[in-house]
Amino acid sequence: MINIRKRGNVYQYRFEAGKVNGKRKQITKCGFRTKNEAFVAGQKAYNKFINGESIIECNMLYSEYLDYWMKEYFEINYKYSTAKRYKESFSNIKKN
Repeated sequence: MINIRKRGNVYQYRFEAGKVNGKRKQITKCGFRTKNEAFVAGQKAYNKFINGESIIECNMLYSEYLDYWMKEYFEINYKYSTAKRYKESFSNIKKN
């Protein structure tokens, strides 16, 4: 979801890009003259982000991502026994 807000005389768009090291990562851009300009630019940027066209560098380790994925997605959508089996296989991955 794209948020639009006014900052002084210009507008800014902002949307969530996920969590990195336990902190929220947001993509923002400011400097649009009208609210509609900010919304249109925000839609384009959000679509690029969703389709994987924009790359955001982060310092998240693969093992941290797997932990996040298990907690936020897999454990919610799959049975306990399946999640347990995946956790056991992920335990072999080094936490470096």
